[in-house]
Amino acid sequence: MRKIFRLTQARCLEFLRDKEALAWNLLMPIFFVVAIALAFNTGEKNLFKVMVVSQQDTGSTKNDIFETASPVIPQLKYIQYIPIDNLKLAQEYLAQHQVDLVVQMNPQTEYWFNPLSEKSDFLHQSFAKLSSLSLKAHPIESTNIRYIDWVFPGILAIHLMYSALYGIAYVIVRYRKNGYLKRLQATPLTAFEFLSAQVCSRLLISTIILALVYFTCTMILHPLMKGNFFVLFILYITGTFCLISLALFLCAKVSSEELSRGILEMAAWPMLLISGAWFSLDQAHVSLQWFSQILPLTHLISATRKVMLYGASLHDIQGELLILLCMSIGFLLIGSLTFKWSK
Repeated sequence: MRKIFRLTQARCLEFLRDKEALAWNLLMPIFFVVAIALAFNTGEKNLFKVMVVSQQDTGSTKNDIFETASPVIPQLKYIQYIPIDNLKLAQEYLAQHQVDLVVQMNPQTEYWFNPLSEKSDFLHQSFAKLSSLSLKAHPIESTNIRYIDWVFPGILAIHLMYSALYGIAYVIVRYRKNGYLKRLQATPLTAFEFLSAQVCSRLLISTIILALVYFTCTMILHPLMKGNFFVLFILYITGTFCLISLALFLCAKVSSEELSRGILEMAAWPMLLISGAWFSLDQAHVSLQWFSQILPLTHLISATRKVMLYGASLHDIQGELLILLCMSIGFLLIGSLTFKWSK
């Protein structure tokens, strides 16, 4: 028992002496609790989203819409009214289940609903009963998207994130701690070449594993796939490259396993929670929506949904691909410049 006690005491003292790891373990949970509480405390919660198509300025407020639309639109609670001046675009949002109803104010008042959406059908029945005018209703054709279809791209992206971050970072930290990197420093190998080799290795491994995961889940869950597999392959290669580069950037100078774990968790948790993997951020605070745009996983999930659910082409997701590629180059260059071979 004395030996066990002494070893336990030594390990605890070792952890306490590592000030960086101690700070991460104490401050990180507090930071996430406060950040999430502030981010999702948005006051009024809207259950429905109605797009109002009008020739007015799209900067109109909810009150401006009511002044124009009343008494056409029933004043129901918990509805977010979104002004827009493009009817075709609004109908696309409705078909993709991103809004629940589309109301056109001029030249004649009519609305469109999605019969495959429970929320949209509920609003259709409510509008038909409560509106003071007889409105012309139009059902719109769409694909019945299950929740598993919507969340499946997020699950694949999260799998890639953890595979890239933990599969690369821990290896680099262990190499540095054991002195393996210091021995490599004596060779003609440059930091960029070493990191590039790590990227290629993990990229190959992650791609093969992801393919196995995808086809296994497809046989069990039968998720919706309307796009091209080649487009999806290019997207995931780019996304994996970005996440691996991020891992290399995060572990470029770290030699403590405890500290590296804290840094990786600090990077992974925001992407896990606010990248749009599990739920839409439409009801979140504006600052949170803005912050999510700097996370690589947000763009990877968004582009994957466009390909799998709506059949997007490479041209349709070129914006997300460009962002991921720019992030990858930035992470890899900064990681190469700040890379430390030894402790």
